[in-house]
Amino acid sequence: LYGRSCVNGLCCGLAGVDRADPPVTTQARGTPVGKTERPSRYLMEHSGEGDRLERKTDAAASRHQLLRAGLKESMTALDAGAGTGAVGRVMADIVGSTGVAIALDRSPQRLGFAPTRQSRVVGLAGDVSQPPLANGSIDFVWARFLLEYAPDPLSWVRSLAQLLKQDGSLVLVDLDHAG
Repeated sequence: LYGRSCVNGLCCGLAGVDRADPPVTTQARGTPVGKTERPSRYLMEHSGEGDRLERKTDAAASRHQLLRAGLKESMTALDAGAGTGAVGRVMADIVGSTGVAIALDRSPQRLGFAPTRQSRVVGLAGDVSQPPLANGSIDFVWARFLLEYAPDPLSWVRSLAQLLKQDGSLVLVDLDHAG
């Protein structure tokens, strides 16, 4: 990450922005954006992918969906399979300065996309099957168009559900392949 500060006992931030660190586990399974890690093979990795993902994300529609699903100010929110962090940036606006928005994706290249680097989103490179976050630490998990890439979707859902606080919400949005 680009800067370090502490808020309410959680530390770190991006580009000097005062905000909390995601509740990362002590067993590091992810790499904060800005750190060097050997790139993983990513299904849709090519030079234009970041631009494509940005173009297909409608911020107003995402905001409406997130609010309707229950995302609120001050929450700790996770966008699982975040790509460029476009939805994470909308989450950051909703949770405000007292909340934390985390964009988790297996591709550090996607998370390093310019608009996300300049936002209040904490970008975290890691695998959804073993998220690099502490169990019971997240209020709201958003996973949109993620499960279609999962070799074992149920295991990914279980991994994400373990991250939730007791009254947390896991919102899964995906394609209906059956009809």
